[in-house]
Amino acid sequence: MSIKVQYLVVGQGLAGTLVANFLLKRGRSVMIIDKGHDGSSSQIAAGIINPVTGRRFVKSWMFDELIDVALECYGEFEREFNIPIVTARNIIRKLPDQRAHNDWMAKSTDEDYDRYILPRPDLAEFKSHLDLKGLWSEVTGSYQIDIPKLIAAFRKKITRAGILRVTNFDIKDCILSKSGITYRDVEAEYLILSEGASLALNDLFAGDIFLNPSKGEILKIKIPGLEPQKMIKRKYFLTPLEKELFWFGAKDGWHFSDNTPSTEGLALLTLFAKELITVPFEIVDHLAAIRPTIKDRRPVIGPSLRSSRVFLFNGLGTKGASLGPFWAGELIRHIEEGIPLPEVVDPNRFFKDKRTLIR
Repeated sequence: MSIKVQYLVVGQGLAGTLVANFLLKRGRSVMIIDKGHDGSSSQIAAGIINPVTGRRFVKSWMFDELIDVALECYGEFEREFNIPIVTARNIIRKLPDQRAHNDWMAKSTDEDYDRYILPRPDLAEFKSHLDLKGLWSEVTGSYQIDIPKLIAAFRKKITRAGILRVTNFDIKDCILSKSGITYRDVEAEYLILSEGASLALNDLFAGDIFLNPSKGEILKIKIPGLEPQKMIKRKYFLTPLEKELFWFGAKDGWHFSDNTPSTEGLALLTLFAKELITVPFEIVDHLAAIRPTIKDRRPVIGPSLRSSRVFLFNGLGTKGASLGPFWAGELIRHIEEGIPLPEVVDPNRFFKDKRTLIR
């Protein structure tokens, strides 16, 4: 017998978790397919929400619109699962030269930035453990989201509810029709694909056109005696995880043959860690994952050209913790209420000659 649901969601990383949670809150029936989290970029993500980024100190895309939605969303998860997920953490950031310092000070007087920039950084909690020579800055209004903990808690919920299938998704077993989607024994009105880098194997969205996968590598480092409240960035982020344990990275790799940690990645990350950390430390783990990076660094959210019943919610990237909650809501409002999605996130923006949508 077939199982009938309103939505079939593929992938339970951060993107799939957020969109499935949004649907369940609306009272929709959902089935989720996920192959497991080995090699998932969400599982090794630091979950950093950073309002000011880049060499020119530009406010993160749509940050003022995103942040309140994100904090409300994660706060609801905290209350539902009774676990801490959100931590407010300022970012201490190394400045390369005096010109960058002058630019930073100028930004601190800009009314669009002054709530996120402290002109005088407080480095006290790092002084006994890190090399702090040179010029530094401090970002406020930044957060760390415990994405692995969030995903694990939601996975327990959907497992108990019997709406999770732990298996690979094969698009070849998917039958599209005007009335919906049939996937093996599941009949759904809509299909939402949040399958991360596996999108490259899915010809519904011609992932080889707009997907530019990268391999991210990180270290987990134990630094005895260091328990700061802030994050610090000098080339790479050093971000607290738990007592004396830190996330360090992430190194991006654009040429790779697999999703396993590389000796080159370990050597490079270790080199930069030694340049920053002035006391003995221990490398506890070295992890890697393939990230579904999109060529123009914007997410891909919206319908397939082949079916108005198939949607993509993917490519949230390194800003996923801030982007995800807002855009999950926008996608579902688009599907159910007909509210248009902007072209900047349209998966079909990469096609110059768009085919006729099969409805």
